[in-house]
Amino acid sequence: MEQVPSSGVEVEVKPVVMEPTVLAVILALLAVLVTIAFFMFRVLRDKADTFLIVGLSDSGKTHIFGKIANRNLEPVTYTSFQENILDVDIKGKHMKVVDFPGAERLRKQLIEKWLKKERSSLRGIAFVVDSSSFSKRARDVAEFLYDVVLESGKKVAV
Repeated sequence: MEQVPSSGVEVEVKPVVMEPTVLAVILALLAVLVTIAFFMFRVLRDKADTFLIVGLSDSGKTHIFGKIANRNLEPVTYTSFQENILDVDIKGKHMKVVDFPGAERLRKQLIEKWLKKERSSLRGIAFVVDSSSFSKRARDVAEFLYDVVLESGKKVAV
């Protein structure tokens, strides 16, 4: 500590950061800010209510979608040319399941719409692979999976 004479009166100068009360206030403010950031992240995360089903054509996406839609019936599968959307309530939470077609010409639409514009609404992505044709289509599967993971960003589970 340094003593500075000032018109006959000695004044004691202490570094502000070293004061225990100032340090405690700074730590308390930091804790409050971290807590607020954590809760904001949770609130934003909870708004993500869409689960996307993607994969190559004829990989079984629509079959899985049909089973989710109606567990009791055998789903009718067909080659999709547009996305199928299902609104479901799971344990009191509203979710949207989207079956996106696997046609190669629609991949740009998948990336533009769901992986860029609607990314904040995505809770997860299921990438479906047909194991019976994997050896023949491994390169296509790898390229498509790479594109989905790259474009979906770090916040979406694949």
